[in-house]
Amino acid sequence: MAGFQNISIFSKEHFENSNIIPFSTIIEYISRLISHEININIVIINFATNLLLFAPMGFFIPILFKDKIKNIKQFVIMIFIVTLLVEVLQFITYRGSTDIDDIILNMLGASFVYLLIKTKFVKKILEKVIDIKE
Repeated sequence: MAGFQNISIFSKEHFENSNIIPFSTIIEYISRLISHEININIVIINFATNLLLFAPMGFFIPILFKDKIKNIKQFVIMIFIVTLLVEVLQFITYRGSTDIDDIILNMLGASFVYLLIKTKFVKKILEKVIDIKE
Protein backbone atom coordinates (compact mmCIF):
# COMPACT_ATOMS: atom_id res chain seq x y z
CA MET A 1 0.00 0.00 0.00
CA ALA A 2 1.18 3.50 -0.74
CA GLY A 3 2.29 5.49 2.27
CA PHE A 4 3.19 2.47 4.40
CA GLN A 5 6.76 1.61 5.24
CA ASN A 6 8.21 -1.81 4.51
CA ILE A 7 8.45 -2.82 8.15
CA SER A 8 5.89 -4.83 10.06
CA ILE A 9 3.63 -3.19 12.67
CA PHE A 10 5.11 -5.57 15.21
CA SER A 11 8.73 -5.14 14.18
CA LYS A 12 11.41 -4.07 16.62
CA GLU A 13 12.07 -0.87 14.61
CA HIS A 14 8.44 0.18 14.77
CA PHE A 15 8.30 -0.20 18.54
CA GLU A 16 11.64 1.60 18.98
CA ASN A 17 10.18 4.66 17.25
CA SER A 18 7.29 4.77 19.72
CA ASN A 19 7.30 6.16 23.25
CA ILE A 20 5.21 4.43 25.91
CA ILE A 21 7.03 5.91 28.91
CA PRO A 22 5.01 8.81 30.39
CA PHE A 23 6.79 12.20 30.43
CA SER A 24 9.85 10.78 28.65
CA THR A 25 9.59 13.07 25.61
CA ILE A 26 8.60 16.08 27.72
CA ILE A 27 11.58 15.61 30.05
CA GLU A 28 13.92 15.00 27.11
CA TYR A 29 12.77 18.21 25.39
CA ILE A 30 13.18 20.24 28.57
CA SER A 31 16.63 18.73 29.25
CA ARG A 32 17.79 19.38 25.71
CA LEU A 33 16.40 22.92 25.90
CA ILE A 34 18.30 23.62 29.14
CA SER A 35 21.53 22.27 27.64
CA HIS A 36 20.93 24.27 24.44
CA GLU A 37 20.82 21.12 22.28
CA ILE A 38 17.45 21.97 20.76
CA ASN A 39 15.86 25.08 19.36
CA ILE A 40 13.16 26.56 21.61
CA ASN A 41 10.84 26.86 18.60
CA ILE A 42 10.76 23.07 18.22
CA VAL A 43 9.80 22.63 21.88
CA ILE A 44 7.14 25.35 21.77
CA ILE A 45 5.62 24.01 18.55
CA ASN A 46 5.51 20.46 19.88
CA PHE A 47 4.01 21.38 23.25
CA ALA A 48 1.63 24.05 21.92
CA THR A 49 0.40 21.87 19.08
CA ASN A 50 -0.38 18.98 21.39
CA LEU A 51 -2.00 21.22 24.01
CA LEU A 52 -4.11 23.07 21.44
CA LEU A 53 -4.97 20.16 19.15
CA PHE A 54 -7.65 18.73 21.41
CA ALA A 55 -8.56 21.96 23.22
CA PRO A 56 -11.74 22.40 21.12
CA MET A 57 -12.89 19.02 22.46
CA GLY A 58 -13.10 20.64 25.88
CA PHE A 59 -15.75 22.92 24.43
CA PHE A 60 -17.63 20.68 22.00
CA ILE A 61 -17.82 17.34 23.84
CA PRO A 62 -19.75 18.74 26.83
CA ILE A 63 -22.20 20.37 24.40
CA LEU A 64 -22.60 17.37 22.11
CA PHE A 65 -22.81 14.84 24.95
CA LYS A 66 -24.43 16.95 27.66
CA ASP A 67 -26.61 14.00 28.77
CA LYS A 68 -23.60 11.68 29.08
CA ILE A 69 -20.72 13.92 30.28
CA LYS A 70 -21.68 15.20 33.73
CA ASN A 71 -18.29 15.76 35.35
CA ILE A 72 -14.54 16.07 34.77
CA LYS A 73 -13.95 12.35 35.42
CA GLN A 74 -16.31 11.30 32.61
CA PHE A 75 -14.81 13.95 30.35
CA VAL A 76 -11.22 12.83 31.01
CA ILE A 77 -12.14 9.20 30.32
CA MET A 78 -13.70 10.17 26.99
CA ILE A 79 -10.75 12.35 25.97
CA PHE A 80 -8.34 9.60 26.97
CA ILE A 81 -10.14 7.10 24.76
CA VAL A 82 -10.24 9.50 21.79
CA THR A 83 -6.57 10.47 22.06
CA LEU A 84 -5.54 6.85 22.61
CA LEU A 85 -7.38 5.91 19.40
CA VAL A 86 -5.52 8.65 17.53
CA GLU A 87 -2.17 7.35 18.79
CA VAL A 88 -3.06 3.74 17.95
CA LEU A 89 -4.03 4.85 14.43
CA GLN A 90 -0.73 6.69 14.10
CA PHE A 91 1.07 3.53 15.19
CA ILE A 92 -0.79 1.28 12.75
CA THR A 93 -0.62 3.66 9.78
CA TYR A 94 2.92 4.99 10.38
CA ARG A 95 1.58 8.57 10.39
CA GLY A 96 3.25 10.87 12.90
CA SER A 97 4.87 9.39 15.96
CA THR A 98 3.24 7.30 18.65
CA ASP A 99 3.93 8.94 22.00
CA ILE A 100 2.19 8.65 25.37
CA ASP A 101 3.22 12.25 26.05
CA ASP A 102 1.01 13.35 23.16
CA ILE A 103 -1.94 11.77 24.97
CA ILE A 104 -0.98 13.56 28.19
CA LEU A 105 -0.65 16.96 26.50
CA ASN A 106 -3.83 16.49 24.44
CA MET A 107 -5.76 15.60 27.59
CA LEU A 108 -4.34 18.60 29.47
CA GLY A 109 -5.36 21.00 26.70
CA ALA A 110 -8.88 19.60 26.42
CA SER A 111 -9.35 19.40 30.21
CA PHE A 112 -8.19 23.01 30.66
CA VAL A 113 -10.85 24.23 28.22
CA TYR A 114 -13.47 21.96 29.82
CA LEU A 115 -12.74 23.40 33.27
CA LEU A 116 -12.61 26.92 31.83
CA ILE A 117 -16.10 26.69 30.32
CA LYS A 118 -17.41 25.43 33.66
CA THR A 119 -16.48 28.69 35.42
CA LYS A 120 -19.32 31.08 36.22
CA PHE A 121 -17.76 33.87 34.17
CA VAL A 122 -17.43 31.83 30.98
CA LYS A 123 -20.86 30.22 31.50
CA LYS A 124 -22.43 33.68 31.55
CA ILE A 125 -20.66 34.64 28.34
CA LEU A 126 -21.68 31.40 26.61
CA GLU A 127 -25.30 31.80 27.68
CA LYS A 128 -25.38 35.31 26.18
CA VAL A 129 -23.37 34.66 23.03
CA ILE A 130 -24.58 31.24 21.89
CA ASP A 131 -27.56 30.57 24.15
CA ILE A 132 -26.09 27.54 25.93
CA LYS A 133 -27.70 26.58 29.20
CA GLU A 134 -26.96 23.55 31.36
